[in-house]
Amino acid sequence: MFASRHVQLLSPYQYGEQPPPARDLIKLNTNENPYPAHASVARLLKAWPVERLRLYPEPTWNALRKAASKTLGVPPEYLAFGNGSDELIALLFRTFFDPEDEVVFTQYTYSAYAAYSEALGIAHRVLPMGDDLTIDLSLLDKLPGKVVFLTNPNAPTGIALPVERIAAAVSRHRNRLFIVDEAYADFWGKNCLPLVRKYPNLLLLRTFSKVNSLCGVRLGYAIGQPDLIQALLKVKDPYNVNALTQAIGVTVFQHYAYYAKNAKKISAIRDRFSRDLADLGFRVLPSSANFVMASLPGREMESLYLDLAKKRIFVRFFNKPGMREWVRISMGTPAQMKKVLAEIRAWLPRPG
Repeated sequence: MFASRHVQLLSPYQYGEQPPPARDLIKLNTNENPYPAHASVARLLKAWPVERLRLYPEPTWNALRKAASKTLGVPPEYLAFGNGSDELIALLFRTFFDPEDEVVFTQYTYSAYAAYSEALGIAHRVLPMGDDLTIDLSLLDKLPGKVVFLTNPNAPTGIALPVERIAAAVSRHRNRLFIVDEAYADFWGKNCLPLVRKYPNLLLLRTFSKVNSLCGVRLGYAIGQPDLIQALLKVKDPYNVNALTQAIGVTVFQHYAYYAKNAKKISAIRDRFSRDLADLGFRVLPSSANFVMASLPGREMESLYLDLAKKRIFVRFFNKPGMREWVRISMGTPAQMKKVLAEIRAWLPRPG
């Protein structure tokens, strides 16, 4: 009744299904990590002094910045933290756009970019993708737009753009800000961090939700040159990351080798599962993330999605043009993926 006409016309962000936890559930629809966070997180939660909760958290995340700086090899002033990378995306839209500016993002990508641009009334341009769902950055030459969002590896396709191609685009378009969302980069084993010191028009986004197994904590961070970070600090909420989350973030950076090891395990599971699907006749996109996108010629992927859901296996079906022929499957444990593969085989038509 009281919402503005603009808000009334908005389409909300479409969340992945969140079924209640259950022993027989295999949840592979929101790219969560099948392995737990490092044991130091559990120890921290048990020992956390409740009396600290009466105090405000550190507003500029000093301890967290220092821990991240040591692990990542960038100065503390290159870092900003948020209540999940989603908050940082919202901050970016609040920070770097004047009313007449436009944003560019790829044809198929994280739908929060479109949701935020529409909510704030910022016009967006779409960088079209090829029939093979790859990205051609040379097409940016034909598009206006002050800010370019790239998810790399991309979601939902899982395809990674080589770092050198991103570097070339950032160098060629010095008057544009490139925001590279590296939520899945740990599963690729490559990233754009080496470019940050060189290019003042490049900002990276990272999240603790994927490789760090901490979706429920809500913590993300941005990496960029100090001018970009200082601009974000001007518009962020005063105490945007709670004290407990900041402490958890510190211990994650202190044990990053554990998470890197898990990333390699998940990547190996992904590669094996991709080969298994291909052997069954599926077209599988070359993923560098912790999920795969697959389709089967002549079969409706919604049928597979619904069939698996009946068996308490949840995968992601995007009911939108250009995506209906695909299903996205996050990587679980080897045992889970074995069961998923068995159920997919059972769904396939029998020969003859």
